[in-house]
Amino acid sequence: MSDDDRTDDADEEPTTNERQPVSESDAERRPATESYNDGVTRAEATESTTGERSAGHERRTDSRPAADETAESDGVERRDLLKLGALTLAVGGGTAAGAVLTSDENREGLGPVDPSASSDPTAASEHRALAEQFAPVVHFDRRELWYPTDPRRYESERGGETVVDGFDVLDGYTSERRASGAPPAPTIFYNVVEYRDSSLSAVQYWLYSAFDQFTTNFHWHDWELFQVFVDGETGEPVLYTASAHSESVPNNEFVDPENSRPSVLSEIGSHASALGVNGRPRTFQRFAGDGLIADITNEAVEVGDRTVGVPAAYGLPRDEGLRLPYLVPELDGAPLYDHENLPNVSADDLLSGSLVVHSFAELANPPEGVPLRETGLTFGFTAESRGESDPVDIEYDLVSVEELRHIDGFTGPQLSFEFTVPQFVEDGFAHHLTATTAPWTQPRFSDPTQDITDPQHRKTLGERYGGVEAEASDDRVVAVVRELTTRPPEDDGGDEADASESTPADETPAEDGPPTPPRHREPTVESVALLESENPTAVPTWRGIVSLSGVTHESHRLTVNGAGRAPYAETFEFDGGTYTAGVDGVVTVVPNEEAVKVRADASEGAGVANVRFEEDVAGAVYDGKPDGEGRFGIYVNRHGTYTAEITDEKGEVGVFRVTPQADGASGDEPLTIDAPETGKRSFVTFLQSLVDEILAGVRDAVDELGPLRELLLALLRHARRLADDALELVERGDVASAGDELGTLVDLLGVAEEALGPLGWALSEPTEARLGGQLAQARRRAEQAVDVPA
Repeated sequence: MSDDDRTDDADEEPTTNERQPVSESDAERRPATESYNDGVTRAEATESTTGERSAGHERRTDSRPAADETAESDGVERRDLLKLGALTLAVGGGTAAGAVLTSDENREGLGPVDPSASSDPTAASEHRALAEQFAPVVHFDRRELWYPTDPRRYESERGGETVVDGFDVLDGYTSERRASGAPPAPTIFYNVVEYRDSSLSAVQYWLYSAFDQFTTNFHWHDWELFQVFVDGETGEPVLYTASAHSESVPNNEFVDPENSRPSVLSEIGSHASALGVNGRPRTFQRFAGDGLIADITNEAVEVGDRTVGVPAAYGLPRDEGLRLPYLVPELDGAPLYDHENLPNVSADDLLSGSLVVHSFAELANPPEGVPLRETGLTFGFTAESRGESDPVDIEYDLVSVEELRHIDGFTGPQLSFEFTVPQFVEDGFAHHLTATTAPWTQPRFSDPTQDITDPQHRKTLGERYGGVEAEASDDRVVAVVRELTTRPPEDDGGDEADASESTPADETPAEDGPPTPPRHREPTVESVALLESENPTAVPTWRGIVSLSGVTHESHRLTVNGAGRAPYAETFEFDGGTYTAGVDGVVTVVPNEEAVKVRADASEGAGVANVRFEEDVAGAVYDGKPDGEGRFGIYVNRHGTYTAEITDEKGEVGVFRVTPQADGASGDEPLTIDAPETGKRSFVTFLQSLVDEILAGVRDAVDELGPLRELLLALLRHARRLADDALELVERGDVASAGDELGTLVDLLGVAEEALGPLGWALSEPTEARLGGQLAQARRRAEQAVDVPA
């Protein structure tokens, strides 16, 4: 984002290491000094429940006493307190207090200790010590707007319940941030969970933000979770887990970290968390390199055409060089910032400028100006606990989640997309557009191991501590997205080093020449994968990888789309295990300006069970069951030439030639395969069309090469006559004789392939590749046709 994109970035916080000023209301709720050597307890939030709203907002008061006042003994040094949690766990055989075990001793099996048993002062003090010991340093993007804060400042009484209303939070937080020039009430909440008969404990850090604005979702209130699993016998961390966007997206995890002060990187707007474990804590590094370890230890997945396994974790796309445009939410038919209940919120108080797209027109091409991640403010706990070597910009309060349990709900109406999206889509994904639930209502609150997404990490903790059940199943959908395009990388702002088999810049399509064959290459913009079934799920890709976990056993429709690309869709029945979408794990998408839809309707016949499209040079670009009852529409690159293979519900196969440019396709109007038929006749008519293309290609590309050219042309003309003879025999019902003719055609096409080789020196690389692919396709389909019934 340029400085012109958001009011010269005047509202963005500075990124220096100077301590930022706090708002007047913030100063009222946080004591200026705190003592740990005179027996005075840390009243970490006793005044925060009396949050004074900025001008234009009513003041809310709450007389409830703080439930997390730490009961420290007189004379206890704070540096000793930091070690207390680990020490008592070791002495107590892995539990925080004997009373906890006593209350749970009759329960069979391993699992989390009942949190209600940890209400005694000793356990609370030990939990506080653990929380302080591992309190993370959190790094935010320079353009972040909604930092972790205390929602109690905005609570109110509604119908006899205590609620935090989305309008109140967003408007109040925005007003305070503008007035103070700093994040209001920086706060992180903690929760500690212990496991019975195990030395394992988990320290949870819950970060509350006023709003979430992302590509696949936006909603009021955003609760994000970071966890540290601790070995009570050693006092050392054994696993970090930083939560991504949903249960379907793999988290960022690191087993056996050497640093005991975790660094967390927050994604702008969505606040999904990544890790900064190595020597560069402010950036995310998926692979080891530059003398540094990777920031995650998630197991690698082999997907599609990748030669190197990619660690299965969401990561941070904008930190890894891939762009991801954001959207602006709408409410009651207008942008959210225009709503009457948000008088202090303007367009600049939501993510805007070059980060967002506002219409389908802006999605016509992959966005070029979306800025990559830039580190801004860093949040940390007290300097005494961090040490001088870990400077931060903002110090946050650390408060027990128990202080929030009086809140009955976090409310706010369902939001909409700024530009038109079918209502059923918005309703189907309402859980992405409405307020999130409170931490204590989520299963992972009472059992933190439920948020461990990597199977090997679950296995490791299970083997060591016994309190972690192994993954019951590995039900997931995986694929890797590739663009099929003739565009050189520099045309879309991509980095040539990131391209895969990209087209050279001097081989763009010429208006008066043959079309340049499209090639697969890695995308420069992330996509969104939509899994539509009983419970629809939308997830962003990471490094171009589609990965959805916990997939239910039922029928699904997978759609993959992204800015500037035509959508990809397939349907499938899932009965467990790993489903690899696309063609051998590669989902092919096409830039909008090069896309054309190919459609067919077999609803009057035997329907459509499977469709496979093969481009002459790029290879297979689609292989699956398309969406639609007996019909389909699939987007292909209009510069390509294709073989379409359709299998009907009876298992019978037909093949068809699809040549968009020869048919005058511009992309505005779809191409139609009329009355798709199956059987030997479809194969023979296909071979006639393809041999004609090859003949024309040889004539156009090879002018004066004497005997070699004439030999190849003679072979192809003879091949065309064999195809004609085979068709005549098929139409007479002489299937056996037609098979004989096709067998001869197979041999002849093999000779033609060999004859093309010596002509290669006179052909351009694209022409040689296309003619070679077409001859190979013709020979293979002729072989297939021999045994196809009439």
